[in-house]
Amino acid sequence: MSSIISIIYVVFIWFFIKTIIKKSRGTGNNGGRKFQNTTQPEVRNGASDPYTGHRNATASTTGSGSTNRPSAKASATETGKSSENTSVTDYLAEKARKDQIEHAKEKRQENQRLAEKSGGLTPAERLYDGDPIPNGKLCVCCSYCAAENLIPVGSRMKYSCYFCREPLH
Repeated sequence: MSSIISIIYVVFIWFFIKTIIKKSRGTGNNGGRKFQNTTQPEVRNGASDPYTGHRNATASTTGSGSTNRPSAKASATETGKSSENTSVTDYLAEKARKDQIEHAKEKRQENQRLAEKSGGLTPAERLYDGDPIPNGKLCVCCSYCAAENLIPVGSRMKYSCYFCREPLH
């Protein structure tokens, strides 16, 4: 029994040493190759940036080793564009604001449609089976569908059934 345990220990130690040697040589899972950075797109001088759509006017190195410098006119227009451009967070904040306005507009249209459907009456709240009647609310059964509706006590507004939109009396 002890010989089996000692064999397992030897195999484990051999595997551990082999992985350490592979890591020190740099021949791990990728076969010794270094990974290429694919998070940033490679943009050449004069090519448009895929995220902003603007042309890149930064200095870059050509194949011969010399650097291409953008002209003064190009750099002046680039600084003008950068002041016009908004950052990603500003863009997302503006988009969220527009979405919120659109959502509020859709909500108003839905409420208007419901009000027209129910004859201008406010829909009552639903009382679920087994739930107690909350303080300040009154349970009213619909005369048409017998659904249990909750309306505020002492309210002067007229309500309709939450289910069938018939007026509650």
